[in-house]
Amino acid sequence: EMRREYGVASRVVQRPDFVEGVRALIVDKDNAPRWNPPTPEGVTDTMIDHIFAPMPEGQAWTPDDR
Repeated sequence: EMRREYGVASRVVQRPDFVEGVRALIVDKDNAPRWNPPTPEGVTDTMIDHIFAPMPEGQAWTPDDR
């Protein structure tokens, strides 16, 4: 499950909404994020599929072998 968790997290932080959330909460502190899409209903299956897709070869999380 760590591989999947790593893959999801690495894709979520690359989405513009992650940056927008940080801007709204931490940088500007206006607590008024402008999400894209603006509602959960606007989230497409393609967006979800991309977030949960397997990581490319060589980019997946691997346990530390120490």
